[in-house]
Order: sequence, then C-alpha cells, then structure tokens
Amino acid sequence: MRHTFILLTALLLALPGLLSNSSAAEPKTPHAWPFTTGNGLFHLWLPKDVPAIKGLLVFPYHGTGEQWSVSPEVQDLAKELSCGIVAFDQLGKLSDGTQLGFPGNEKSPDTRLLDAFAELAKQSGHREVVNAPLCLFGHSNATAFVSGFGGKHPERVFAWIAFKSASGNQFSEPALYPIPGLVLSGENDKSYFSDQLATVKKLRKENHARIHMIVEPGGGHWGEGPRGTKTLPIVMAFIRTAYHLRVPADADPGQGAPKLIDAGEEKGWLGKNLEGVRVRDEKFQWSWETPVVVGQLLEIAPYAQFARDKSEASWLPTEEYARKWQEFCHTGSLARSEETFHIYAPVATGAKLLIVEAKPTTSGVDLKLAGELKTGVSGFTIAKHRSKPVLYVSGASTMAGAPNGAVISLDANGGYKKHAEIVLDHSYAYLSLDRTSRFLLGADYGKGFVDVYALDESGTPGKRVTALNEGRSTAHGILTTPDNKFVYVPYVKENNAIYQYGFDAESGQMTALEPKNANPPEGTGPRHMAYHPTRPVVYFSNEQHLGVSAYDIAETGALRLRQICDAFAKDTPKEGASASDIVLSLDGRFLFCGIRGRTPEFNAVSRYRVKEGGDLEFLGLTPADKIPWGFALSPDGRFLMVAAYEGATLKAYQIGESGELKEVGSLPWDKNIMSIVTR
Repeated sequence: MRHTFILLTALLLALPGLLSNSSAAEPKTPHAWPFTTGNGLFHLWLPKDVPAIKGLLVFPYHGTGEQWSVSPEVQDLAKELSCGIVAFDQLGKLSDGTQLGFPGNEKSPDTRLLDAFAELAKQSGHREVVNAPLCLFGHSNATAFVSGFGGKHPERVFAWIAFKSASGNQFSEPALYPIPGLVLSGENDKSYFSDQLATVKKLRKENHARIHMIVEPGGGHWGEGPRGTKTLPIVMAFIRTAYHLRVPADADPGQGAPKLIDAGEEKGWLGKNLEGVRVRDEKFQWSWETPVVVGQLLEIAPYAQFARDKSEASWLPTEEYARKWQEFCHTGSLARSEETFHIYAPVATGAKLLIVEAKPTTSGVDLKLAGELKTGVSGFTIAKHRSKPVLYVSGASTMAGAPNGAVISLDANGGYKKHAEIVLDHSYAYLSLDRTSRFLLGADYGKGFVDVYALDESGTPGKRVTALNEGRSTAHGILTTPDNKFVYVPYVKENNAIYQYGFDAESGQMTALEPKNANPPEGTGPRHMAYHPTRPVVYFSNEQHLGVSAYDIAETGALRLRQICDAFAKDTPKEGASASDIVLSLDGRFLFCGIRGRTPEFNAVSRYRVKEGGDLEFLGLTPADKIPWGFALSPDGRFLMVAAYEGATLKAYQIGESGELKEVGSLPWDKNIMSIVTR
C-alpha cells in the first residue's frame, strides 16, 4: 500500500466521535439514489433533461462526502456541467464479508469502482458513465481514495480535492501533479492539519504540481456552516473552473474516453501561500510553530507578473478563480463574490461613469444602478487593471490640453473611492493593459495613433514610452498576446489591416514584425479581438464582413489566416450593418460577437462553438436591443453582459451548456455606451 497511517488509525479509534457519520460497519440508510449497484454500495444520480453526461463527480461517503454528494447545491452544479454524481459507502460489506474500502488501494482494487461504473451505465442507459471524466473528492482519510484511484487513472481525472486531509503524504501522488488540485485544511483542525501546507509548497517547487492551498479561517475538520454551506462554494467554484478548463466542449464519453486539455502552468495565476510551520505537542495536537495570521488578503497575480517566489506559490487555474481563492482565504466565505459583481460603463455624451450592481438569483440577474460618477470625460472606452481595483477611461476632450482620460479607484466592495482626470496624448477608441499591468495601451480611431504608457506602482499612467502611426486611421483595437510577447492592432473599413508587433514587456516598446501587416482578406474589417485561453489562436470580429476571422499565431508572432466564419450567407445584403465587440467564454468553448444594424434595423449576438482545434462553428443568432456595442463577461463567466448603444439598455444573458443565450436580466440606462467592463 502506498501510504500507511498507523498512528492516524490509532487516533481515529481513540476518537470515535470525530468522524461519527463514517463509523458504522454496515451500509448507510439509503438516500433516494436513482441507480444503485446490486451490492448496494455504489450509487448514481443523473440530472434531468440532460441527454448525455460529460463528467462524473465522485464522493466517498467518508466524512463530508456523504452529505455533499446528495446536497441540492452539488446537484445544481452537476446539472450545470452536464455531470452525474457517483457516491459509495467505503464501510459497506461485500458478499465475502469484507469492507469495500477505498477503490484504488491494495485492499480494495480499482476495478471495484470501474465495475460499478459499468453496472450503473447499464442500469441508467447512459453508456457514457463508463468513460466520463472524473472529479475525485476525499475528506480526511478518504484523500487516500483520491491518490489511490486517481494515481492509477490520471488520464480520466479533470480535478481532485484533498479536503481536510490527514497528511500531506495522502496527496503526494506523482500522477496527480499535472492535474488541477485543491488542498483545503481548517485553521482550527488541531488533529489533522499537519504538514499539508509544507507539502503543497514542496510539490510545487520540486514537481511544478498544479495545486493550491487554502487554510480556511476559523475552520475545523468539517465544512463550516449548515451542511458545510460556507465551505462548499469555494469547492464548487474550483470544480466548475477545472471542468471548463480541461473537459473539451465537444467531449462525448459515449464514444470513448475524451482526451482532457492540459492545464498549462504558465497560463494560470499564482497566489502567495501563508508562511508558517505546523508542529505537534505531546497530546498529538497540531498548531503553528510561531503565531500565523490566518485570514490575510493574500497576493495574487498572473503567472508572468507574480513578483514573489513562483516555485512555492499556490497555482490557480484562472483569474476568476484566483479572485475567489483570495476572498475565501481572507474571509472564509464567498458570500459577496458568488452573489454580486459590478458593471462599469462610461457614457460617451455624458462625461460620467455608471456603476451597476449585478446580483445573480435563482431566476436570473438583478441589475440596479449603484452609482453615477461625474468623471469630466465623455468616455469611449474603459479598461481595468488586472490585479488592482483601478479603471481607465478615455474619450474626447472639450478643448486642446483638456483632460481626455480618467483613472478611477474602487473600494473593497466595488464602489467608487476616488478618481483623477488625466491628459493623454490622444483620445482612444480602445484601451487595454499588458499582461503584467505595467503598461496601458491605446488605439486612436480618428488619427490612427498607437501609444503605450508606463504605469507607476499605484497604476497611474505616466510617461508615454511608445508612439506609432502607420499613416492610416480607424485603428480599433490593441491587445497583447497571453504570453505578452506580441501585440496586434486591427483597422476597419477602407483601411482594412492587422498590424503586428513584438512587445517588450520590460520597456513597453513595440517593434514591427515581418511582414508588418497580416493582410486580412479584403472587406473583412477586423475590429476587436479575443485570444483562445489554451491555443495560439486569436479571433477578430469582422466589422464589414459580419462574422469572425480566426488566425493562428506563429512562434514568431506572425498571424496566418485560419478561418472566416460568417454569420450570414454570402448573398445576404449587409449594407447598413456592422459587427461590434467580441468575447470568448472563459473556458474557450464559445465565442460571441455583436451585430449592429440601423438601416434596415437588425441587431443580434452571433454565437459560435470553438472546436477542439480552434476552428469555429456558427451556432445562430440571439436577438438584442438596438445597436449592441459593448460586451463583457461576468467575473465567473456564467453571464454575458451586453450594452445597447441606441436601445439604452444593459442586458444579462446566461450562457448555456451548448452556447445558447438566455436573457435573465435587463436594466434601462443611458444611450451612447460603447464599452463596459465587469469586476
């Protein structure tokens, strides 16, 4: 057996009440499981109205696993992800009188669970159960199941969770290191929180393991709150994130085992771990060697930007999850970030910024105007700092030398704190920050200038370090690649072009590539762009072509046209219509693009599926209010927010499992809003 825990077993025997819901020697009183194996030990739940499942969430009954496997919250998550739930009673008796145990360990072969999958697939009529990707959960000593079974079948595991484990040895399984993993221990768990933090740091440093650590403020050995409802949201957030990151959009386990997407280390975020060592006293109780403040606001940043020791930091799969991790480590809950986010919108004719509070509910998203700030700038575009609560607005100035930009600082709850008007060298139609948030980049539509400004420690723009003009107007976007090595500037209308540059992340300098112009097909009019999260592919909204173009990014940074995916047939009249913003779902599975029409009036969101290789498949059109212009995703990626320029509305659409959009919220607000961001 890989890990033997004689001392821990003795402790459990001496403390029978500690894990009272796992102490029975016979199978539990059965829950209302739709499908159960003949021996009564393995159970399957499937969501209604889901024709085929794409994954399984697997829980041993040990500890919290039993109550979470049947909780409505986990069932809702499983339905959202088109997953089933499998649970088993490790203490139940087999026909020969022996206990089932944790499949994957030497006393309980992995075939017991594999055989159960096959039997449950046959019972339910869902053959995909046999090959579905797995998320493995283990509470306390059930972490041995995670490493035992997961270590034998890593190709099937899209995520794993060591919840209040008994020892760092329990998740020290090499086959798990490339797989996103969550290790969560309770601050006040004196019996079991031992060397987990030190082990996470060690595995990160020595093996580049894709794992992260949470020390739950005030937490014990169980999930905190009724039915663990304070702890469960961060676990669910991790499962959701890992599923979308690793399970292909077109996965079909009914046709065989899907090949999971690799979680590239440098594509994630990093978070500072607590500093401290756990020691044990003569009563076998664990505590900090020196006092450690749990509940700190731990530093997070994109992998490339993280200023501390990367090798021992927690690895966090996405920005959105990193922010949830930071909040949970700080407060011990996800109350605010799970329920509320904000939308920020400059008004092009009002010299003001609107702040909208968005609260997801069971039936949709409640939107309400939370603030209206006079910025002194009629804003065309808005961008947000990647790690600081800072926003940037650019627009027209009333006279030469007058402020044409604003830097807005937010408070801890997303509300207004302060702002400063600034003078930028030009008025920009598009702003963005590089991947390290050390530089602010702007594209000037009217005169075609492209500028880069250095940001100081507070995030305030200072000296302009790059100033380019290629002799053509209508520059409509500027955005660095995910690796921060290159930057592209698209031009619309008669100036149809994509200029491509190398980007120096130390100086902010831009150097033209060869060729300088990627030469997009005539009449496409590339406008805004979005990068695939895991592949070297960039997508442009085609302002004149009413579709999306996809380009491969070579190692040199040069673009090569991969595909043009139109939203209309070639003979469809396009006069008076144009494409606007473009957004890619956080998991890279779906892409959305706005289509604006005044004469004739035609307004919609075009929807695309992103295939495994990066090609697009047109899915259809969702009606939108008049002139859908600015797009943004909610921080968790579940909702698409759309601002209608002439319709004077903000709409919230829920993104479905198949890429469909369902309107779930609406707010009347000002006309003439071109750009929005969420936080």
